[in-house]
Amino acid sequence: MDDPLPPLAELIRVPGITGDESAIIAATTALCRRLALPHRTNKNGVVVTVTGAQAGPRLLFCAHLDTVPAGDGWNYSPFEIGRAHV
Repeated sequence: MDDPLPPLAELIRVPGITGDESAIIAATTALCRRLALPHRTNKNGVVVTVTGAQAGPRLLFCAHLDTVPAGDGWNYSPFEIGRAHV
């Protein structure tokens, strides 16, 4: 993947309010398939496991898919990437 921002922006646009995560789970699963990432999906989320080619340190990344409702008062859409800070 050359640029990680388009897939990230795609996922940010998907609703994933706590208690109704089915759309974000489906979008994450579809992204894993497109990127050929080995994954397991269940009603609670997606687990991606990538095996390294060499022995050595490992990285564990744990994130959640659900969000709280956006609420009022935004100056811009919370579901779009306008600027990315890396």
